[in-house]
Amino acid sequence: MKRFALRIIGIASLTLVLTSCAPNVVEVHKGAIVGYGETRHPPLRTTELIGELDINLRDISNEDRTNLWLEFANGEKMTFEAISLQQMKQLAASEDTNTSNAQITYSKDGYAFSFDGSTPVKLMIFQQSGPPQYTNVFSKVGSLSSNQVLTLPCTLKQFEAVFGKPDQIDRKWMN
Repeated sequence: MKRFALRIIGIASLTLVLTSCAPNVVEVHKGAIVGYGETRHPPLRTTELIGELDINLRDISNEDRTNLWLEFANGEKMTFEAISLQQMKQLAASEDTNTSNAQITYSKDGYAFSFDGSTPVKLMIFQQSGPPQYTNVFSKVGSLSSNQVLTLPCTLKQFEAVFGKPDQIDRKWMN
C-alpha cells in the first residue's frame, strides 16, 4: 500500500513539473499575420489554440490581400482587398476614434478594422464569445486558393491550412 501511495505522489510531482515546464503562450508569425494563443490540457499541454489574429494590412502581400476573406455573422463575405472605410460604414460597424494617433477603428462581429485616414492599416480578429444561443457566431477567415476556413480558436494545423506554413513560432512561459 505504501509503495502505491508513493507512486501516486511521484506521478503527481512529475505532472506538476511537466505542467510548469511546458510553454503556455504561443505566437505564430506568417508574413504580416500574427496569431496569439495558449496551450491547454495539462499536464502535457500539447494542444495549442490561437484565439486572436493581428494582421498588418499595410504589409500584407498582394496575394494574401486577394486570396484571404472573412465572413460576418450575417453570412456576408469580404476579401481583405475589399476592406475600406466606406465598406465599414455600410456595414454599420461601431466606430471608435483614438485621438492620440488619429486612427479610427470600426468593430463588427469579432473583427476590428483600424484606419489611418481612409487607409486600412490593421485588422484584428477575435474569438467570439457570448450567450449559448449564439454559439453559431464565429469569426471566420478563409483562403480561396486552399478552400480552407478557420474559426477562432484554431489549432496550428488549421492556421497553416489557411495562411500557409508559419515563418516563425514563438513559445513563451508565463506564470
